[in-house]
Amino acid sequence: MSSTLSVTFTHDEHDFLDQQLYVATKSRQIVQRRQRGKLLIPVFSLVMIGLQFYQKQYIETLYFLGIGIAWYFLYPLWEKRHYLKFYKKFISDNFKDRFHKETTVEFKANSLVAKDDTTSGEITYSEIDKIIEIQSSYYIKMKSSAYLIFPKDKTKDLNTLHEAFTFLKDKHAIPFSSELDWIWK
Repeated sequence: MSSTLSVTFTHDEHDFLDQQLYVATKSRQIVQRRQRGKLLIPVFSLVMIGLQFYQKQYIETLYFLGIGIAWYFLYPLWEKRHYLKFYKKFISDNFKDRFHKETTVEFKANSLVAKDDTTSGEITYSEIDKIIEIQSSYYIKMKSSAYLIFPKDKTKDLNTLHEAFTFLKDKHAIPFSSELDWIWK
């Protein structure tokens, strides 16, 4: 790598939303909570179906069957919208000051420096956990679980960014994960 590589980009609400949703799909707790929510009512309905069928109350059996099936298929649609609404509000409340600001990241020999018109921060490469590529962005995940977002469509020189990531992967043994098929479900 030459002495310093520099990449400039901007963010918008969509970049932060994708990152928050990506993190949510990788969180074991959130995945388990979503599965419980999806299965709780159908399992309860199965118990009620068994009780109603045993008591020969067939109309009530069909009622609980309908509730269980409807919940199983409709709850994920509602839940997806719920998470989107929650994260959009969270992003609007916490990141709106970072929208459309030009950010520059300089990749140096042992650290990177990220700066915009109001802040600047240096991160040593030993603090980086991994680099992740999804269809719309690259993420640098820190060991502290913080993320640095590089939106592909708003990064001015993707070739320089690829060169920097190759340097991090080869010289600093930072894992690179390509998840181009990731989507929010």
